[in-house]
Amino acid sequence: MNPKILPLLLLFTLPVRAQTDTTAAFRMIKATVEFLASDAKTYGYKKQTTCPTCTSYPALLKYIEQNKLTNAGLLVSDARKQAALPMATPATLRAFLLKRITNCPD
Repeated sequence: MNPKILPLLLLFTLPVRAQTDTTAAFRMIKATVEFLASDAKTYGYKKQTTCPTCTSYPALLKYIEQNKLTNAGLLVSDARKQAALPMATPATLRAFLLKRITNCPD
């Protein structure tokens, strides 16, 4: 194999991995927001506890605003920052989200 081709092949595989991780992160964040929307004790009964039309962060933030989910927008913002960290994995994002919604200490 030509040694000049290997870096080129690696370059093309990186965006695919990043896109997959971004999609997984969005799904985890969306599921967390939908879980919060279903919490009748904290937010009362909501007409729409899921957001099937939320396919992007702006749509998710609009859903949060329409359902008056207090501090959920901040959670999304913080989770996006966490997911963008170089060493972020689905497991670290999951741990971050669980910690935030359960108020667990370190």
